[in-house]
Amino acid sequence: MSFLTQSMWTHGNSMHIEYPECLDSVQRKDSGIRVQGKNGTTNLFHFAIPSSTIVDSEAMQLAAVFLRFRTASADTYIQEVYLYDGEERFAEFKQLNLAPEEFCTKRFDPPLYRMQYGLGVSIFAVFGEEPSSNIMEFSSAGGNFARNINSNLPGKKSAKIVKNKKLQYRRR
Repeated sequence: MSFLTQSMWTHGNSMHIEYPECLDSVQRKDSGIRVQGKNGTTNLFHFAIPSSTIVDSEAMQLAAVFLRFRTASADTYIQEVYLYDGEERFAEFKQLNLAPEEFCTKRFDPPLYRMQYGLGVSIFAVFGEEPSSNIMEFSSAGGNFARNINSNLPGKKSAKIVKNKKLQYRRR
């Protein structure tokens, strides 16, 4: 059993761009970040979400991730979202094709995951062929963290998703 303990967010202007050479422009501003991709390119964008791994001596679990963004057209979209705990990818969302033309908040619900090192959110973005439509804006990203009230029981096992999508168990 778990319940929401914290919701942690970071502002859009803190986003990291993996391939800046694939962009025509980057504008960091008070409302977030606006990127314009070169025609027919892809890119990876990253958010580091503040993550409490233990609160009041209890392990925290990631319950949901949020992205607040918009695009200039359906030609520019988020295709995939990856979630990391430190260096380990534990969840992925593929074939999303998200292209809201108005700011909206999209929610991603991975299986409950016990955080240990810090939440990273990576976004695989696709830019179309028309320069005027290759714009994407992010205002924020965040995560909801839940406290597992049974997390300190001796010998309790926790499951996590790994790259090959099989469950791997480990003792705490």
